[in-house]
Parts: sequence; structure tokens; C-alpha cells
Amino acid sequence: MISSSTSTSSSSVGTATVADNSLGIELVLSVNPSQGPVATSFEVNATVWNMLSRPNNVTGVNDYHGVQFNPLCNNGPVTFEVLSGYYTAANFTLGAPIIIHGVQNMMCIVPTSALSFYVFQANSDVFMGPIPQEQGMGAPASMTTRWATAADSLVNVYSSGFASPEPFPAGMYTIVAADNWGQLAAVHFTVAS
Repeated sequence: MISSSTSTSSSSVGTATVADNSLGIELVLSVNPSQGPVATSFEVNATVWNMLSRPNNVTGVNDYHGVQFNPLCNNGPVTFEVLSGYYTAANFTLGAPIIIHGVQNMMCIVPTSALSFYVFQANSDVFMGPIPQEQGMGAPASMTTRWATAADSLVNVYSSGFASPEPFPAGMYTIVAADNWGQLAAVHFTVAS
């Protein structure tokens, strides 16, 4: 559980927002729809947003609180995982992540977790930052990308390994997202039978 006098959070059906006022950023997580029948496509969007009306230079700390990461590439400034059952940001570690077919919940475009700082545009999720030379990108440079948002359509789950994807079984699911600065958010969706 994260506790800070500068953090605020809010949620509504299918959306959760956690803000770190001292850093001027917020983590926004949503799922749409929040319920649907088997084979429904659930759209997930997780993004880090600069709340300030000016550019915001934020130092990266790589504090994802154990939210799963992709072993094939670096995390971006935000990542998420899906759990079967109802969990919150305070107790999600009690659940086990499920393997989702086709999910692209990690940013593999550029090695953004290696950035030492992020410069967000005013009131935006667009950022720039220096790419370290040791990341194989040549001389240190800057990158700009709109991929501060991790988004995907969740339809299928692998219930027994990677052999054959199946629709999500009926039940309650939790999506938990974490950003580079240790903010956690959780939302829920229900698959009806």
C-alpha cells in the first residue's frame, strides 16, 4: 500500500486515477466495458499524465511494486497485469497474474524504463527523455513518443499454458497498473455467463 500526504485517488465504474501532487503526475487506468458476456473485448488503457500546465521534468525511479514486467523488453513508464478475482491496489499481490492472449501491456518500442528522467509536455502523456548509450541506441539522444499509454483489447486468456487461447471464463477480474513512480491503480471487469 502506498501512503503519502501528496497522493490522491479517485475511482468510478471502470476507471481509477491516482495522483502524486508533489510530482505533478497521475496514473489513469480504465477498462471498458466494465462487464460483458463471454468473448467480450475489454479495452484497457493505462497512462501517466502530466497534470501541470507547463512541461514537467520527472526523475524515473523504476518502482513498479511487483506488477509483472515483460522479460523480453523494458517496461515503459506504465505496465499492467490481469488477475482472476477481486483485488485492490493494497492486496493485489495475493492474486496470481493470468496469461492473456495478444496483450501488449509493455512498451517495447524504445527502452523507456532506462530513462533517467522524463520530460512530459504540458497537460499531456507525451514525454521525451535521453536514451542511454548502453541501451544500444548509439549516442545519447532524445525520444518522443505517445506510447506513454499502454492500451490493449483483452479477449482471450491462456488457461493452461500457451497452447490454445480461450475466452475469459465467467467471473470477476482485476486489472492492476503501476507506473515508474510507484503509483498503483486497480479497476475491475466482470464476464457474465
